[in-house]
Amino acid sequence: ILERELLVKSKEYRQEKSLMAAGLKEVCEQVNQSAVLVDYLRYSRYEPPDAKKGEKGIGKWTPSYLAFILVGGSCEKPVRIELGQAEEIDKAVAEYRERTETGKSDKLIDNAAVKVRELVWDKIVPHLGGKKWVWVVPDGALNGVPFGALPEKNGYLIENYTLGYLGSATDLVRLGQKSDVKAEGTLLAGGIDYNLDVHVVAD
Repeated sequence: ILERELLVKSKEYRQEKSLMAAGLKEVCEQVNQSAVLVDYLRYSRYEPPDAKKGEKGIGKWTPSYLAFILVGGSCEKPVRIELGQAEEIDKAVAEYRERTETGKSDKLIDNAAVKVRELVWDKIVPHLGGKKWVWVVPDGALNGVPFGALPEKNGYLIENYTLGYLGSATDLVRLGQKSDVKAEGTLLAGGIDYNLDVHVVAD
């Protein structure tokens, strides 16, 4: 009874309830045609035993990273991209941060940043559809990566993309509720159930 009364009387409570139930459809409604959402996820990837290598047993779980990409206008069919093992990515991020925090030369910092870009960004670019507005939802060690500072051939990412950061996709939905206007830009989601019409891109 109390919850029913809150739903009737409190707009904020109704909005929170709708956010808890938000899924891919609600997220897509907030993705503008000119934007892309990139949602990074650190997870444990199952690898079955390789019979060709004589491996036996039940297989193993390897910490890894992947990214879901939702392109404005067609985000009902998210793209899943496997980025590789977490050990390599976390190590590259740690080295980049260490060089930055200890005041290494710009060349050494850029070299470390290029390695990070190659691991977590280069596989993303072909699926952005040429769009330059990107919402990023980082995970794991990527929470400590300033994506805009990553160098590329013609400058830095911040010079070629408009980047925004979200803690989860529902953050964008929340912004849409507060403004009562469809949010513009790329949507980067976190914690969304993408289990529908997913096109998987191999390593």
